[in-house]
This record gives sequence, C-alpha cells and structure tokens, in this order.
Amino acid sequence: GISFLIEPYIRFQGLPGEQATMFFLDPSGNALEFKAFKDLGQLFAKWFQKYSNYTIMGFQFAPTPQKGPSINGLFVGIETFPSGTIDNLEFCTDDAIRQCIGFGLDPEVHVLADEDATREAILGRLLEMIDQARESELLIFSITGHGVIAYNDYFFTPYEADSQNILGTCISASMILKVLAKAAEKGAKVLLIIDSCHSGAIGFDLSRY
Repeated sequence: GISFLIEPYIRFQGLPGEQATMFFLDPSGNALEFKAFKDLGQLFAKWFQKYSNYTIMGFQFAPTPQKGPSINGLFVGIETFPSGTIDNLEFCTDDAIRQCIGFGLDPEVHVLADEDATREAILGRLLEMIDQARESELLIFSITGHGVIAYNDYFFTPYEADSQNILGTCISASMILKVLAKAAEKGAKVLLIIDSCHSGAIGFDLSRY
C-alpha cells in the first residue's frame, strides 16, 4: 500500500557503487530514501571513481546519467548576500551541487548558486520546469540557504534578499507551493527539499493550493 515518489530500482547498475534505492513519504509527509549497496565496501566508490568534472572541498565530481524514472530538478544554493542585512553562509553551493549530482543531473544545467540565484532567476527556472512537467515525472525543487518567518509565512532568501524588504526581495512558501501544485495537477510527482532555518513552518499539502 506504499505510494512511491521513486519506485524501487537499481541505480548505477554494473558500475562502482551499484545500489538499490527507493523514495516514499512517511506518515508526516517527509520524503525518505532507503538504499542497499551491492558491495558496502564501495559506499563512496561512485563519487571518487566516476565524478571528475566538479571540485568540491578538494574532491572532484561529475554527473552520471541515471536509469529509472524520468527526473528533472532545480537545485538552489545561496551563501552570499550582498545587501548586508543578511549574514553570509558556508557550503550551501556545495550542498546544491552534491544533491544535483546525487540525482544524476548536470549541475551546469540544474543548479543556481549565489549571484545566479536571484529571485527572478529562481522563479523563472521553476516556472519553466513546471511548464515542461510530464505525467509520472519526478520534479525536484531544492533550496539551501537562509529562511525567515514574516507576514505569517515562510520566505526563502535569494541572492539579493534584504531583511528590510522581505516581500519585495524574497520568495514565500505559499508562492512556491502554488507553483509546485501546478506540476502535481499535470500528474508529475513533486519532491521539495528545503535546508534552511524555519523550514518546518511550511505546510506541504499541495492539494490546498
């Protein structure tokens, strides 16, 4: 009776790090991944042997095309905020790239980071992804950075975010969910990943939007 976000399948078949994996929601609506490695000794082999195009903290990584369900995604990582009203962060860009690669997608195409991750760019790319959504496709929207609570809503802080102008420079959870609900209406599956302060304040029931 489990409804899967990603049906069980073999990832990296015949390659180092071969694994069985699946995604589904727990009773509270949180997305969970379960995986089993063919050889536990190769837990990190996929990363170090196959990923060579991207350097993160001294290691090089590169995407590998995935077998299994059709996946599209947008991964946002922001750690620099030039307005001066919001503290800078560390490792958000790295996290976005790692997540993107973990789903077998190309960071050059699917990642927006720092100065590229403006409010307009994020919403534009998100709307483009929703417009292209297909039935049974998995759409992933991941944001890593700062989050704030204001006006009885959660807001994610893009590159130009200004704490003195939340409504004009940030992106509200209600706006994000309304956009993602359009993909769900088209029969796509939606996975929303938020790594920020106050993300627990969001209600994830897309049927409300």
